[in-house]
Amino acid sequence: MRFRRCPKCDRQHEIYVVICDCGYQFSDTDKDPSDKIVFGALVGVVVGAMFGYLLRPAIPLIGQQLPFEAVITRGGSLKGLDQLLVGLAQQSFNYLVLGTLIGGIAGAVVGYFARAATNAKPAPVPANSIQASAGYQPQAVSPSLPVTVQLGDSREAVVAALGAPQKVMDLGPKTLYVYPDLKITFVDGKVSDVQ
Repeated sequence: MRFRRCPKCDRQHEIYVVICDCGYQFSDTDKDPSDKIVFGALVGVVVGAMFGYLLRPAIPLIGQQLPFEAVITRGGSLKGLDQLLVGLAQQSFNYLVLGTLIGGIAGAVVGYFARAATNAKPAPVPANSIQASAGYQPQAVSPSLPVTVQLGDSREAVVAALGAPQKVMDLGPKTLYVYPDLKITFVDGKVSDVQ
């Protein structure tokens, strides 16, 4: 049975599950990441075999390489005086096998790192560092003036009015700013709900 992990809550589900318990909806791009290792290994095997075949040794003094049939049969197809080249055919076959093994291992390693990059989670952002990377500095809020937040306000306007939130929850298309006495929901960077 094949499984996949929810990128939102990290729970493991069978491959046919469409929606996670946390509400995340799987898409076609949420395939089993181990497929990348297998695919990388297969591509590596083919590419490695080609390189092993192309880099096989040449016939001494003549400079030509043995044909594929002689290499793949390890010299079993050679007749007459060509049977003197059986050792070279076996060595060429060994190059082919070695290239296949090295390519398969290298492809699996590349697939493993591609899978790891797919499963990497972004580092959590501290709640007090909202917009810090953009050089945004929230202004002090005057306690004597009433604070208003309206539907459609930007994140910057809310932070300017209320200060930095206690918590920030990124829920994919939605973002929640949690303050001591209210929660503000943003959709596409604009206020969509205040509770």
